[in-house]
Amino acid sequence: MTLTGADRLELNRKVRAILVRHWIDLGRISIMVSPGAVRLRGSLCRLPGCETPLSSQIIEAMFRDIRMVQGISRVNGEFDNWKQDAPGCLWRQVEKEGLGKKAAKEKDLTHISESATPIDVSDIDSSYLS
Repeated sequence: MTLTGADRLELNRKVRAILVRHWIDLGRISIMVSPGAVRLRGSLCRLPGCETPLSSQIIEAMFRDIRMVQGISRVNGEFDNWKQDAPGCLWRQVEKEGLGKKAAKEKDLTHISESATPIDVSDIDSSYLS
């Protein structure tokens, strides 16, 4: 099956509509459509204001809704904050890779800024500020 540009756009629109219906933040997801399949990549997060946290059951319902779209039989998800150990297994939330190092670096920078010597700015020529 070959998809025209218009077919891809329409499938993409339908997938986006399903994700929005499940309160998924589209700004954190990349959607790729190919004949018979959809691939979602990125961070799977709820939109601000949604009171129900994301769960494995919600993700499965979302994937089921996407598979019901005519022309789509497979949905693959590659998320940095949710993992599935094997097809058919439950999704589980995981910590994003690299966050520990980033947090450690931020902590180190905070430590440096707290120990820095204060500078007297009263002698600075104010003409530079205009």
